[in-house]
Amino acid sequence: MHYRAAQNPDGHSRRRSRLLPAICAAVLVISAMTAPLSAHAAVSSLTQALHIQAAYDVSPSVDLACGGLRAKGVGTADGTPIGPSTWADNECASLVARLGKVVINGNLVIAGTHGTLNIAYTATAPLPITLTIHPSGTFTITSGTGDFAGATGYGTVTAKGSLIPPGPATAQLSGVITLP
Repeated sequence: MHYRAAQNPDGHSRRRSRLLPAICAAVLVISAMTAPLSAHAAVSSLTQALHIQAAYDVSPSVDLACGGLRAKGVGTADGTPIGPSTWADNECASLVARLGKVVINGNLVIAGTHGTLNIAYTATAPLPITLTIHPSGTFTITSGTGDFAGATGYGTVTAKGSLIPPGPATAQLSGVITLP
């Protein structure tokens, strides 16, 4: 003897109609288990605007290894989110890397009462015809300490500086910072 499964009015077996609620229940359970993880990940990091202005003195010296000048800057910075801080940079300004341009690669530490930001940057400027240089480029936040531990970010950098040592300089960084 052969038995057929009871059928619904639509012609499908009742066994199939019981399978759909079981699948839906499993999806709900999995969703409920992963929802707190997703919500926590969204709350755990904060991306915000970064705007920093700096005033510092630059001391350049000839450095043939970098193709031009090694410059070190020391001064002050202020802005969001770091607040009043110190500024210390170390850069190579190559006069031979690109025809007609000064190519600048450097590292910067901005230290405030709530921690430090470590930043790498690259910029270019036309060869100066006066004793002032106007580089612009991009920066990347490579690390931080204190409230900025684990920070990442990026943006643009513009500067203006005198080529007469020790020369006054200013810089502006605008971008975003993500804090874990």
